[in-house]
Amino acid sequence: MVRVVRNPFYLSDEQATATPSRHDNITETQEFIQRAYGCEMIQECGILLKLSQVVMATGQVFFHRFYHRCSLAKYNHVWMAAASLFLACKVEEQLRRLREVVSVVYYCFTKRETGIGKLLDIYGAQGYEWKMEVVKAERFLLKELGFHTGVEHPHKFILVYLNTLRSHSGIEAQDPQWKSFLQRSWNYANDMLRTDLCCRVPPEYIACGCIHLAAKDCEIPLPQERVQWWQVFEVNAEGIQLVENTAKRIYQMEKLAGQYVDWTRRETLMRIEQQRDRKDGHRDQDKKRRNNEENLTQSYYHHSSKRRSSSKKTYDR
Repeated sequence: MVRVVRNPFYLSDEQATATPSRHDNITETQEFIQRAYGCEMIQECGILLKLSQVVMATGQVFFHRFYHRCSLAKYNHVWMAAASLFLACKVEEQLRRLREVVSVVYYCFTKRETGIGKLLDIYGAQGYEWKMEVVKAERFLLKELGFHTGVEHPHKFILVYLNTLRSHSGIEAQDPQWKSFLQRSWNYANDMLRTDLCCRVPPEYIACGCIHLAAKDCEIPLPQERVQWWQVFEVNAEGIQLVENTAKRIYQMEKLAGQYVDWTRRETLMRIEQQRDRKDGHRDQDKKRRNNEENLTQSYYHHSSKRRSSSKKTYDR
């Protein structure tokens, strides 16, 4: 850990690596990629729902906090992503209806899994099932968060720190190079939301790390006269290095994307087969029950006809 912070959601290095998913035989690479998958889905759905970036960032932080307390093997990451976004809409006061969130999440999910986005019949049986699952997921999310929904993002720190550095360096705010520097720092902050860095270090560290990476890309010199510039903002070199290493890890995900798609599709197919087997089992039980009822009905009418025929013979005599 870079520094000790009195916050229940900031974890030590040991706690960050010993996650509940790891105890359920999910590898570190699978967990990393599946977390990123859920965060990308939150980002994509937030754009389709026309939400601001702060709502999408808050939802991704909720998503990471939940899976540091619960396992990916026990809770479906798609429904938890939907619940995280739905709760973030309430926290940031940009409300969206449940059916709107569920419909967009279903569309994005089917587009990622099959390549073609499908529309959900929100008033049908499947739509009812998805709505109930998202509501249950939201309850689990609030329970694990302990109803602590306060989130502080690094984006506002980036703006403050860059204004301070710009005034010190004398660069004009309208300079195209400075605008590119600001935009690249902001993009790095958005990319960091795909990792659990928000659960390991305070937002000041993430902001300084993003500025450091953007300054390297844009080749903008930052002040280093007596002390390093990040020390002015009470950030140390270990925090900067942690953010830089995390960024390198994010951009290696393209190599793992094919493995992840195969793994998730295999998991999805297994779930579909299990649901189909359960439905077939229920159908077999219903068929047996109907056959038994028909047999009982036939035996009843058979015995009734026998009794009627015997009584008729007795009457004829």
